[in-house]
Amino acid sequence: MAAPRRHVPLHGALARPARRPHRLRAGINHLALTVGTRDELDRVRAESTEHGWHEMYADRYPHAGGNEHVALYVESSEGFEVEVVVEE
Repeated sequence: MAAPRRHVPLHGALARPARRPHRLRAGINHLALTVGTRDELDRVRAESTEHGWHEMYADRYPHAGGNEHVALYVESSEGFEVEVVVEE
């Protein structure tokens, strides 16, 4: 049985001024999600750019968060950051 597909829509309000998220302002600028295996993480990495995401810290993949932390960090053109963590 295939695992269910999940997605998290991130939408901006049309009436809001166009401002990038900032860690000191109210709102979400970093969202952390989990995957079950390193293979799944590699697949997310491989497919992320075709969906409009830019990889952050590519030179330190998959340990940008530290040697014991296996994760991918991506950012949207709107400035939203997503961390995808392997939770084995």
